[in-house]
Amino acid sequence: MRGIYSITNTLTGMVYYGQSNNIDKRIAKHRYTLKYGFHRNPHLQAAWNKYGKDAFEFKPVEIVEDITIYLTPIEKKWFDSTTNKYNIREPENKASLTEEHIKRLSEAHKGKKLSEAAKKKLIGNKNAFGHKVSDEARHLMAGFKGKTHPEEWKENKSKQMKQYWADRKVQKLRGAP
Repeated sequence: MRGIYSITNTLTGMVYYGQSNNIDKRIAKHRYTLKYGFHRNPHLQAAWNKYGKDAFEFKPVEIVEDITIYLTPIEKKWFDSTTNKYNIREPENKASLTEEHIKRLSEAHKGKKLSEAAKKKLIGNKNAFGHKVSDEARHLMAGFKGKTHPEEWKENKSKQMKQYWADRKVQKLRGAP
């Protein structure tokens, strides 16, 4: 189901509008991030924490099945219909690129060199241009080429990480940083 959805605080009347090509999936993501306290909209998160999940209604407000119709102008219509909203910024064009478009962009950029200005912007990123790898580090990395971890190690690491993230969720629920 594609279109515009709303998240409404039934106690205050404040509303958040959004658009999605899959409304059900997007609403599920909102519920999840709100529930675990890491929604990217701090106003909506604060209201969720204050009023609780039962104070909010999630629903599609306008279904747009035609994929050739841009959702942003429709979302903007809903956004402009009220001043009592959680949205932090106005809707913007969020059209995603098709696989063909991505391929054409990739082909167009092959063989191009970055300008000196672009390289300078990337120097702060240690994984990009400008970062020198020591001979010792290079030697260590070469020793791991083509090697993988044993299955027992992978299973153990998987259990450790699952426990780590479960503990993090519990800590967030309790209000710990």
